[in-house]
Amino acid sequence: MKRTLPTLTALLALTLTLGTPVLAAGSINRPTSAGAHPAASRTISGTVTAAGGHSLKNSVILACPRGDCDSEDLRGAVIQGTGSKATFTIENLDDVPYAIYALQDVDGNEDLSAGDWVDRTLLEDGEATLVQAGTTGLQLELVEVKEDVE
Repeated sequence: MKRTLPTLTALLALTLTLGTPVLAAGSINRPTSAGAHPAASRTISGTVTAAGGHSLKNSVILACPRGDCDSEDLRGAVIQGTGSKATFTIENLDDVPYAIYALQDVDGNEDLSAGDWVDRTLLEDGEATLVQAGTTGLQLELVEVKEDVE
């Protein structure tokens, strides 16, 4: 599924619900329904870096099932560390492909705008790669958005 910067602005509001509590390179998941037992071993993990040594603090890694970021089954991780490189693990995933997105809303306005940071693939208007639970070693690089997105 192709996602451009304008369509990702809706994701930023969602990061507010993923951001509590904030973990240092950990996972944040929505609660499962009563009686459900999430498969903790079903994870996607990797490394996120920021160009030019930019701090990754409060960057969000989202796992959108089947590329649908409006899904109730959205999972994610929030980076708390201040370095320009961090590892992440997103847990409790279903047996479906996930589109992985990384972003940082620096100004906190819930819109992608100049000064925010997004995954390089998204900035270049590329397609998000769908990956399955069990994927390890995923590499994401955040780069700065230079112009406001309409």
